[in-house]
Amino acid sequence: MTNAILAAFYGVDPVVKQSGTTCCRSTRLSKRGSPLVRKMLRMIAHNNIHRCAGGKMINPVLAEYYQQKCTCKSAKTAECAVMRKLVGIIFAVMRDRKPFELRTPEEHRNIMKQNCISAVALSA
Repeated sequence: MTNAILAAFYGVDPVVKQSGTTCCRSTRLSKRGSPLVRKMLRMIAHNNIHRCAGGKMINPVLAEYYQQKCTCKSAKTAECAVMRKLVGIIFAVMRDRKPFELRTPEEHRNIMKQNCISAVALSA
């Protein structure tokens, strides 16, 4: 199973409407999956990108991603992008069978470099 299949199963994959040579410029969610799962993903995304009662961010990485998307997209579209990002996180947790660790993209990049370097050293 891939990330795209899981996104389609949850119904958060984009669909393009076209008829003959005419193609609609805007894309929408396919909504093929369970509406309950989409509602849960939306609640999780909403809670991760907004501040809690103490003013602290629950997930600063997703909140920063949301803010970046809001610069060029509408708020709801940016929230759907966060939902899709959450599907990727869920897929990675299921694939690797490891608990979720909150890391910045830079930390993740450094860890992946270290893993590549150690894999090359072991194979030599």
